[in-house]
Amino acid sequence: MRGSTVRWSGLASRAMSRRMAIKAVSLGIGSSVLEMLLVACSGSAPAGQPTAASIATRPSGAQPTVAPSQPTTAPTPKPTTASAVTAPTAATLTGSFTTLGWGDIPYNQSMLDGYAKAFPDKVGSIKFTAEGAKSEQEVLTKVLTAYAAKSGVPDIFQQNAPTVPQLIDQGILAPLDNLINPHKDVFSPGLLGALSANGHPYAFPWRPNTWMMFYRKDLLGQAGIDPSTLTTWDKYIEAGKAYNQKMNGKGWLTYEPTNNGNGQPLEIFMDGLGISYIDPDGKPAAGNNPKMLQALQSYEDLLTSKTAEARSEWDAPWYTAIKKGEFATMLSAVWLDNTLKGQAPELSGKWGIMPLPGYSADSPTRGFQEGSPVLMVSSTSQFKDLGMEILAYQYLNKDRVIEVANQRIAQKKGAFPPLLSEVLDQPPFNTPDPYYGGINFFKTNLDLARGGVTIAFNLHFAETLKIYTNHLDLISAGKETAKQAYDAIGKEVESKIGPGG
Repeated sequence: MRGSTVRWSGLASRAMSRRMAIKAVSLGIGSSVLEMLLVACSGSAPAGQPTAASIATRPSGAQPTVAPSQPTTAPTPKPTTASAVTAPTAATLTGSFTTLGWGDIPYNQSMLDGYAKAFPDKVGSIKFTAEGAKSEQEVLTKVLTAYAAKSGVPDIFQQNAPTVPQLIDQGILAPLDNLINPHKDVFSPGLLGALSANGHPYAFPWRPNTWMMFYRKDLLGQAGIDPSTLTTWDKYIEAGKAYNQKMNGKGWLTYEPTNNGNGQPLEIFMDGLGISYIDPDGKPAAGNNPKMLQALQSYEDLLTSKTAEARSEWDAPWYTAIKKGEFATMLSAVWLDNTLKGQAPELSGKWGIMPLPGYSADSPTRGFQEGSPVLMVSSTSQFKDLGMEILAYQYLNKDRVIEVANQRIAQKKGAFPPLLSEVLDQPPFNTPDPYYGGINFFKTNLDLARGGVTIAFNLHFAETLKIYTNHLDLISAGKETAKQAYDAIGKEVESKIGPGG
């Protein structure tokens, strides 16, 4: 699991749920979920309601629309019958307000209780309850079941970005203009665009998965490699060849995962080239866009140059490899901070962080792995405005963000990376991090998020990702070249999904 602590979205539990969900992508949601939906609907889902097969479980990233550099037509949200909601008035609200997520449920409950305590005149006699699930897939199953049955849909629930387009298309989400628009400067435009449809944001990226390169200063130093020179992928691969030779073939500059969805390195290259699986004109990038061939070639080059070792991750050998220093760098996202500190506290001071290389020295890769874990307000909620106010209170209020961070540190849990740059001059966010030799981790994270992009997601993202993953496996096994994969993927996407991806 990612990290030693368990959280609501979970820097820890997110890793496991992400892996479980990727496996579920290949099967849809599963027959057990279908049975639940049939029971809930007395035999069949009402017309216009989602079924288990209509919303694929999350692959790992998500975007209803493409970042500004990749305009595309967003799915048109289906109208809902939910009545309009007015702003809460003093002490008149009654009923139940529920959140649903996975991980640290007490954290979510404290958010609800904190808001109720801070604004008693707005909550009336509402009962706040934080409910939990074992995984993202289970959250999705519960939401779909409740929505089909027209009863029990949580007011706020969590997913990862890839499911957002499907949820918008089914009319399950409420637009979040009142929450997002007053704070647009907080978010990367590319990330907001990925979570919007027809100009309206539908998901709140409370913890964007910012890309960064984690590196072992001591290992690179022993090999005579200056990390500041690793500014382009060409230089990175050249350094990788030299490093593997100096390690006598027993150490690598990084690794490429061969289990649980190995699209992560390819996604990094795609972000660096500003492309997605589907081009803005609706055609599959594979087979049509030379930049996708370049991304696949970079993926292959890491392996053939011995810059990276193909191996499984999130298992005991992987953790051991990190502790033993078999990888001198890790191309990852902000969540790896928690994993390293939880699994290898003895390596404090030996790690550093920096931007990922880019395809030119002056353009490092800036983006967000699979978009972000996101929070959404359901279209059926009686308390949409209240839900948005609660999220703004928890994540966009400077005093509250600092209060929660200090509480978590006192509980010996890691503070979440903030969205607000104005908290960086206050403890605990202004403290140099000894694990990274005195680098301010929170400031570095926000700096790297500026101008970040994310790949585009659509209604067929899950199926598309599965096709790519199958061919990445073949490349990793040496059974297919990048060019062969490029040609084959394009044909398969068009054959199985259609020319519009």
